[in-house]
Amino acid sequence: MYKIIIVDNLGENADCIKSMDIWEKRVDFEIVKVVKDEKKVLDVIRDNNINMVFILANGREIKDIEIIREMKNSVLDVSMIIISKFSDYNNIREGFLAGAFDYIIEPISPVYINSALNRIYEKFEHKYVKEEMISKINALVENIFLGGDNVIYICKEIVESIYLDLDNETITSNIATDRAKEKIYEKLVKNKTWLKKFIWAQNYTYKKGFVVKTKEEIFNEWKRDFVQVARVIKKYQVLDNKLIYHIGKYVVVHVDEKLTLESVSKAVYLNKSYISHIFRRETGISFVEFITDVKIDRAKILLLDNERKICEIALLIGYSDAEYFSKIFKLKTGLTPTQFREEINQKN
Repeated sequence: MYKIIIVDNLGENADCIKSMDIWEKRVDFEIVKVVKDEKKVLDVIRDNNINMVFILANGREIKDIEIIREMKNSVLDVSMIIISKFSDYNNIREGFLAGAFDYIIEPISPVYINSALNRIYEKFEHKYVKEEMISKINALVENIFLGGDNVIYICKEIVESIYLDLDNETITSNIATDRAKEKIYEKLVKNKTWLKKFIWAQNYTYKKGFVVKTKEEIFNEWKRDFVQVARVIKKYQVLDNKLIYHIGKYVVVHVDEKLTLESVSKAVYLNKSYISHIFRRETGISFVEFITDVKIDRAKILLLDNERKICEIALLIGYSDAEYFSKIFKLKTGLTPTQFREEINQKN
């Protein structure tokens, strides 16, 4: 939750902001207090870890408000919104030169206040995937690509670092960890675009209106999701084998199509016998078995979408016969597609 103070030197106008009905819905912001004595503002900001300050000009020109100059010269990481009756160029310019995030002209409207809150919220969200996090994020991505031996340790380190940076503030840390997770996902799929078909994107992308979670719950989700990515990449490291790279990549990229040894051989301009021989030699499994494994892995992801019917999923991955698809799925997983879906839903 982001903390706000209202600076009102007259002590008369802050209620106009506090009484707005927008605050009932803005659970991401909290008005901590109203400060009348402007000499105490900087101390209040420091003592309460304030993120945002509304300054009411109350008829004064911006150049005459000392606290605005002090805010400009301070090293405090806080966003300032000035509310003034003056709409002339000089006052607005003075406000922004002093470092104001926004300048709202009276009369005060809930629409303008809410608009400022929306924009500042976005600023805060993006801010917390900081530069010092980038090296840890890159380390996690690299480790996942190399087999994932240290994935759990690095995940814990990133989550712990974010909470430490944000003084263990739950909502803000939830947002920051979600943003960091999304950043990692973007890096992973940018490097290996085929991954999108084999991991559940909704587990990695930020969603507004989320359920507040504890640090332990977030770490467990990171561990589950990034260990899964590491397993997928490790399983398909065949794609990094120069001899069969184009063959294997064609299968994972076109997994949603009807694939056979013959259709793939035509697509990659290689002899069927050569593909069968080289694939078994390099991977230890037949090419047809590889195709089946890839399709079943893709089906597992599609089954996470409860809106999709089993017959629809079968068609999506190239099986015209849903019963045959279910039979193959059970041979590979020990469960029918329906049983697999039910088991996943129970775990969630």
